[in-house]
Amino acid sequence: MNFKQYILSLNETFGIPTDKPILIILTGGIASGKSTAYKQYFSEMPILDIDLLTKGDFSKQTKKSIILQNKTEKEISGKNSLVYTKTGAFPEKILLNIRLAKQKGMKTAVIFVDTPLKQALQNNIDRTNNGDWHLIPENDIIKTNKLSKENFKIYI
Repeated sequence: MNFKQYILSLNETFGIPTDKPILIILTGGIASGKSTAYKQYFSEMPILDIDLLTKGDFSKQTKKSIILQNKTEKEISGKNSLVYTKTGAFPEKILLNIRLAKQKGMKTAVIFVDTPLKQALQNNIDRTNNGDWHLIPENDIIKTNKLSKENFKIYI
């Protein structure tokens, strides 16, 4: 049983149905492994992820964030399951998308990708060294790691 099957098998406990579309939100600090979790457990589902648009280039973040939110609102139709990733450092968009999904009759699940700060900092260096990512300032990783943990309780 893979992780997705396990999560969906918890429907008796958490009310997550297997027969209805679901919005799965992966949240965690920058470089916590949200994209890795997606690839390992949910890759057959469509994903909405700012990182795919920016590759860590914060100069593109604001413009791409608006584009992504508009796309997210269109994709949350109640017809198909999808995965949405966000750090959760600023929870407004996550709360909005949960509300939209519920209005469309979708179930929602928020999964916190909890990675030790030391590992997140190393992940940032590793993906930059691989040449497919901009180096994100350490203080941004520290901030989002802390805030995403603090804010997770808001979604429960």
